[in-house]
Amino acid sequence: MKQSAFFFMFLFLITIHIKAQENPLVDQLLDRIEQISTERDSLKRVNVKQQETISSNKKKADTTLKGLHIKIDQLQTQVQDEDKLKNTIKKLTDSITGILVEKENESKSLQSLFDNLKVKYNSILIDRQEEEHKRVVSFEEKLRQKNDSITELKNSIVNRDNIIKDNKSKTEAIANKKYIEGQKKGQQEVFDKFKANYSSGSFDDLIISSTKKVVIRDLQFAQKNDPKTYMMLKELSLYFAAKEVLEQPYNEQQVKKALDQLSQITATSVKLDRLKKAISQYKLCNDALKKAIEKILGDIDKKFRASDDDESQVKKLKQVLAILSWYFRNYRFDFKEYSYLSDVVLELMNSKQRDANANINHLLDKL
Repeated sequence: MKQSAFFFMFLFLITIHIKAQENPLVDQLLDRIEQISTERDSLKRVNVKQQETISSNKKKADTTLKGLHIKIDQLQTQVQDEDKLKNTIKKLTDSITGILVEKENESKSLQSLFDNLKVKYNSILIDRQEEEHKRVVSFEEKLRQKNDSITELKNSIVNRDNIIKDNKSKTEAIANKKYIEGQKKGQQEVFDKFKANYSSGSFDDLIISSTKKVVIRDLQFAQKNDPKTYMMLKELSLYFAAKEVLEQPYNEQQVKKALDQLSQITATSVKLDRLKKAISQYKLCNDALKKAIEKILGDIDKKFRASDDDESQVKKLKQVLAILSWYFRNYRFDFKEYSYLSDVVLELMNSKQRDANANINHLLDKL
């Protein structure tokens, strides 16, 4: 800029000097100088416009740059959010994996419970059959012994009759006396064996070895011959009568009557105490089983219908068994004690084993 100003100053001085001489070339030079001056002013204006354009472009560039910085910040924030989202998804995935593992373990536990229930059910059936078989064998043995005793007695009487006939020549008084003594002796032998059957064991032993039918039959004989044995048989008949309450649908009046009957028994017995407890809790177990069935109907059957494939059937069956296992655990349900409720539970399990979608509404009517 300084050199340009010096140049124009130099031209100006030359122009004055030449003009002072009034040379024709001076006019041309002056014209050229003015033209140069005009071009210089034009260049200045162009330069100013260029500066303004540059300034405007710079502002636009600054604005664009700020916008890019904002976009970059937004992208960085978005990347951070995506990282957080990935972490959240990973945590959820890990949680879901844990839940699936837990459900698988629970499924295995339920399968094990179901297998145990089947084993327990089969064991109970076997125990019942063995117990019933023992009772029948015991009863048949006692009956055989009694029949043998009666046969022996009859043979003895026949022999004595023969003796009497063979010795008819003897005095009638002696023969009649021996005959009467033989009859009394035979009756005493039968009575002694009868009494021994009911006095050789505890009340629990008599419960195991007797049946209601046999007890009722022997009551008539004992009533005429042995009051003590009769009272013991009376208590046995009360026990068997009360036990039948658990073989029938729950009835409040029948339960009360059974408890009154059991309270009349004076014998000490583990089975008697167990029966009292079972009858006292019959309503509780009955109502709880009803609620368990209603829960199966409402929470499982109503909301989930299994398809025909094995996996879906097993999945629903395990849900049903989970509710039943909750019932068994919380109410300590004993299949042997509650024979009627056991039949309802086994009917439910058999129905759901055949078809997990089986309708069990009718079981509520049985309770």
